Amino acid sequence: MADQAFATNPASVKPEFFIVLRHELTTLIVIAIMGSIIFLPLGWFVWKWLWLGLLLIPMGYWAVFYGTSRVMRLGACCPAKVLSLDPPRLAVFTDLTMRDDASHPAVVIKEFSAKNITGARLKVGDKLAVATFYEPGDDEFPEERWKRLSVAQPVRSVTSNADDIRRTLQSIDQEEWEQLDAGMKQLSPPYEESIVYLEAGRKVGGQGVTEGRVKLMDANDPNMEKVKVYGRKTFRFFLRELSWERRRIVPGLEMAAVKIAFSDPPQQKGNHPSDLDVEYMWVSDVEFDGKKITGVLLNEPDSIKSVKQGDKITASPSQIVDWAYSIMGEVCGGFTIQEMRRNMSKKELKQHDAAWGLEFGTPGVVRLVPDDHLPDNAQDVTTPIPDLVGISIQGDYKVIESLEHPMSVNMRSSMEEMLAKNPEHLESADDMGLTLLHQMTIAGSLDGVDVCLKRGVNPNQTAKNGMTAAKLAKGLGWKKVLSRLQAAGAEA
Repeated sequence: MADQAFATNPASVKPEFFIVLRHELTTLIVIAIMGSIIFLPLGWFVWKWLWLGLLLIPMGYWAVFYGTSRVMRLGACCPAKVLSLDPPRLAVFTDLTMRDDASHPAVVIKEFSAKNITGARLKVGDKLAVATFYEPGDDEFPEERWKRLSVAQPVRSVTSNADDIRRTLQSIDQEEWEQLDAGMKQLSPPYEESIVYLEAGRKVGGQGVTEGRVKLMDANDPNMEKVKVYGRKTFRFFLRELSWERRRIVPGLEMAAVKIAFSDPPQQKGNHPSDLDVEYMWVSDVEFDGKKITGVLLNEPDSIKSVKQGDKITASPSQIVDWAYSIMGEVCGGFTIQEMRRNMSKKELKQHDAAWGLEFGTPGVVRLVPDDHLPDNAQDVTTPIPDLVGISIQGDYKVIESLEHPMSVNMRSSMEEMLAKNPEHLESADDMGLTLLHQMTIAGSLDGVDVCLKRGVNPNQTAKNGMTAAKLAKGLGWKKVLSRLQAAGAEA
């Protein structure tokens, strides 16, 4: 193995001495036999050679343990699945790019020892994190590059530490699992050691919104937990844009999704050492009735059993950790995304943004609203977020909070005319049981709420689920809307 080996996501696992010793007994026996053949005859004549022969065994094991430790410390942590148990074969996805900007993804079929895996007994399809090591080179063609992949060692073959096993699995992008699955579809038995070359630079099996892909890069990032709180606190800006999107004749949003924390009920929790307690996944087609969020799960879970990709899900607002939408090429939201991006190299940023197909702007800077919603003098400033390292808001936050959505301002006169002609619209409810007053409140529309109240609507009007407009405004943080409702006699 070459010292120049390079990994953007090293496994950083410390092997356990006796586990490696148990798995390398065959190697040690071979060393002992060779030592006997070479040194015992010499020891018959010169006793000091006998001691050298005996020392050869621990020295040989030290060399094996050192080599294993080096692989697990420096080798890239890559996704693998058990392809077959007879013969034992792993399918490993790897995209080590030799420090250049080109992407050369491949699925490598490697032999492994199933009996050396700690924890639960393996079955075909099981996921493993493996440390891969290769010898770098300057070859132009990926076929030549991947011939140098010399090691693919499962983390579970050198440690029984559940935290290390979980951490390494969590460090792998969901997109990489998807590319592995896509490559495996090209395989058929018998599974001999070989390489499947995937199209360079292509996201095979991607789902459009692929970051969350369940990439839990926050496993060792204390800042991430605080970031999730701000993602939840600012959820109202996502709901506002979504509300106005539904009123547009020509759709404006290219993408809109929320990231939600999922966990299994006790009766469905797995007991595999690599199972995750919580997975953070993106949900699209979002609707909100004031109490519950519904939508469609975009990602395929790694461990969670109670949901699967494409399911219609229901969640509470407390499960939200982030939100994001894209309009006219600008991405708003994405607190957890920016936390990850600020810790990426230039190369990783390029690959990450290309995977989304979106422009996220300056790493660590979150837009709450599109730039053209801000006054000119408020666009070129940022507002640091208290208690968050390296994360700030694009624009002056106080200005952002005070602004009405442009569509709220522009639609006031037409809304007044519509209600004058059709006052019954004030009492009718949509499919979620929300009246116009509730809809305008969720949209953060002071103009819309004001028009409804001036038309004589009851400020304590309840939705189908029992929510009032004032409770919605208070829960979401629309302070101006809440003040207007209370001035009209609403009870919060």
